Amino acid sequence: SAISSGIVDRVMFFVAPKIIGGTDSISSIGGKSPSLLGNAIKLKNLRAITIGDDILIEGYL
Repeated sequence: SAISSGIVDRVMFFVAPKIIGGTDSISSIGGKSPSLLGNAIKLKNLRAITIGDDILIEGYL
């Protein structure tokens, strides 16, 4: 994935007040999942902004 290859240094996620999903849903992040939550990528310098009903979350790797 772009994150694991090191070419990404900032990520931005939009969170909407809607629930979607299911077994055929597409993941927002590709690549291999960490085996433990403690091994997950931690974001730094987080910022959250409300845009209408949505929330933009921005962080750096």
